[in-house]
Amino acid sequence: MDRLGAERTVRPIPATSTLAVVGAGPIGLEAAAWAVSHHWDVAVFEKVRVGHHICQWGHVKLFSPFRMNHSNWGPQLLKCAFPDLTLPSESACTTGSEYVQRYLEPLSRVPGLSERIFLGAEVVQIGKEKLAKKDWIGDAKRTQHPFRILLHNGNTEFIHKTRAVIDASGVYSFPQSLGSGNIPAPGELQAKSEASSHLHYGLVDLLGQHRRQFEGRKTLLVGGGYSAATALEAFEQLVQSARETKVSWVNLSTGEEPYYRFDNDPLPYRDDLGKLGNRLAAAPPPWLDYFAGSSIEEISRRPNGDQGTFEVVINSQQGCEKLEVDEIIANVGFMPDNSIYRQLQVHECYATSGPMKLAATLLGGSPDCLAQKSQGIETLRNPEPDFFILGNKSYGTNSTFLLTHGIKQVEAVMNHLKGQCI
Repeated sequence: MDRLGAERTVRPIPATSTLAVVGAGPIGLEAAAWAVSHHWDVAVFEKVRVGHHICQWGHVKLFSPFRMNHSNWGPQLLKCAFPDLTLPSESACTTGSEYVQRYLEPLSRVPGLSERIFLGAEVVQIGKEKLAKKDWIGDAKRTQHPFRILLHNGNTEFIHKTRAVIDASGVYSFPQSLGSGNIPAPGELQAKSEASSHLHYGLVDLLGQHRRQFEGRKTLLVGGGYSAATALEAFEQLVQSARETKVSWVNLSTGEEPYYRFDNDPLPYRDDLGKLGNRLAAAPPPWLDYFAGSSIEEISRRPNGDQGTFEVVINSQQGCEKLEVDEIIANVGFMPDNSIYRQLQVHECYATSGPMKLAATLLGGSPDCLAQKSQGIETLRNPEPDFFILGNKSYGTNSTFLLTHGIKQVEAVMNHLKGQCI
């Protein structure tokens, strides 16, 4: 294990490849699997482990059935490599852990692909050989110079050169901040530094791994998306056996029903969570205080206080109020990390921080993730030729991404690269 707690690939990383993929999550693996099935020279660089982000919320059930979460080529490769392997049923809504264990990990072990995945290899930055960001702006001549990828692997750093790059590194490691306007609230950064075990960004396993930390205690839940609804679903079960458990739910939404519901929703679990969130907001039970139209103004840590770990000031519809809580769950969304490609020509959306062409399509589309328009190659291209941001990261702060969208992105990009004779 290295400094990141990652599994590390022992075999040497090659100096060059035709295609480099950043991230061994579902979209990165599907892209690499496509490349291997077409006999391309591909290298996959993964900072931690296969499906690392999904493993962090592995207890949560996916909205979408398994048929929407795999490509056509992935199961074919698995069938050839492991004839006795049984995949989840096409209609099953697996948990994140089941999806990783039963699909992604077997896919990563397919001969021809497994030796091209390098774990513990952190991509630090990507640039172009002998070119600055400002050189040959939007010019196809930039393809004459290979990409240079600075990698950190164990205690060494070195350069890997490649013809094309797919960044499928995801967003889950980069949560947004709690404060109003998504900047840190005063005291938030100090709390993250000194009490990180009590300030949680993401999906907490309230009924499993973290149960004892929350039962019988006071929790501040911040957010109005489906992650917050997932937490509320778990709290509703937790209070059945731990009746002293209390939750204060802070949500920016001022609507009577904070969750929009779609007619005849084809994703039943999504609809169930929306109904639950609306029900709890309309008539909070004794264990829940609901603060609609509210935001976080300040956080103070009280490590020795008798009444809680944090004192939090919220700006509610009734004015500023103080809450004393033991735990904080921040379900406030995630941001893409653009630091690895800051020396490349990437046109980013000023609203979502995703690639501009795709962002414009998404912002003008339906709020229903299932009703989005097809994302052709033109929406996925950047001014930097042969550099593509795919998967959840390509959506920036837009929360309507589904794995099926990422798999369609992979198909479009790989067929484009094939046409370019990569």
